[in-house]
Amino acid sequence: MDWSPKLDLPYILSGQAQKHVTHNEAISLIDCLVQMTVKSADTATQPEYVSEGDMYILPDQITGSKWEHMSPASLAVYTGGAWKEIIPKIGWICAVVDTSSLLMFSSEGWQSVEHNSAGLGSAAYKDIGISGDTIPKLDMPAAWSADHSFEGYRNVSFLTGNSKGIVSGRYNIDSTASDHFTLSCNYDLGQNTSVHSLLGSAMLEICATNGADGFIGFWAGGPASTPQRRVAVNSQALFPVSDGQYNLGQPAYRYQDIYSVNGVSMTSDAREKTDLVKLTPEERRSIAQIMTEVGSFSWLKDVESVGEEAAQIHIGVTAQNVAKAFINEGLDPQDYALWQEDVFENGETRMGLRPVQLLLMSMGTLFQEIEELKQRNQQV
Repeated sequence: MDWSPKLDLPYILSGQAQKHVTHNEAISLIDCLVQMTVKSADTATQPEYVSEGDMYILPDQITGSKWEHMSPASLAVYTGGAWKEIIPKIGWICAVVDTSSLLMFSSEGWQSVEHNSAGLGSAAYKDIGISGDTIPKLDMPAAWSADHSFEGYRNVSFLTGNSKGIVSGRYNIDSTASDHFTLSCNYDLGQNTSVHSLLGSAMLEICATNGADGFIGFWAGGPASTPQRRVAVNSQALFPVSDGQYNLGQPAYRYQDIYSVNGVSMTSDAREKTDLVKLTPEERRSIAQIMTEVGSFSWLKDVESVGEEAAQIHIGVTAQNVAKAFINEGLDPQDYALWQEDVFENGETRMGLRPVQLLLMSMGTLFQEIEELKQRNQQV
């Protein structure tokens, strides 16, 4: 074998004359191919003014007295006062100066390392390091703002500064696709520290303001509109960030059981209500009808799951009977918050009750009638 298998460097043969010629030729090739750098990969015209060591990747339709005899995709290097053609091998990687990019040679020619690296993408050669601050962080160049693809994911990019106006931070990972994922971080401890994770139209935020009132926030909203924080968690509570605007659960996505030490606490401040009005005779008569319907039942889903004998027995009334009792007295059940009917996206409906209000209405009816009986007895 007269040539090395990877770089095609000439070997010095036994008994060879002028060994220094072969040796110097190999050194010249090594100088070109190790830490391989070309000035351009799209210059088609042989340059008139060159320096020793200048090298180009030849594109299609090349021109020039020397280049036109070379093959597209080969390397043209100016060495020893003349142009020399080097045929690349599969797997060679070359830095292109005028585009600040990396190319890899494959059976399909020269292509970006991002295309050939099976998922490593631009992260394989971007400047990622650890700065010397107390808290380590990624040290990414400010100009790194292009989108880069990773195997199994698409449009994953690294951005600095503001990311879609969502958060002001130093380092952000952002996606511009419809299935958004965003991670933003500002590690100046004197400012806000935030991490966002956005999937579709929901986003998770972890934030510590001045290291004091930290919270985890769940956001809603898409990239077309600025996401709004809906729910937050701090050291004391899980709470909505706007008073009286959001529901816990949805008609089609209900909780099975809610466990708590204390009962449900509801606002009952007189300053937030209209004046109380006693129940009308129609309302009291409707409650009388509803209470006669109280009975025991089991949920059909429980019967299907564990059987009728094993299904737990519940006590209550049906929303349909409540609506019927109101209608019988000329009342509209939809006027009362104790009764509700939810409509799903597919047009189906589900009726429901607020048991506390129904119970208070029943108790109010009972005590008002007892009070009226007392007054009549006193008159007698």
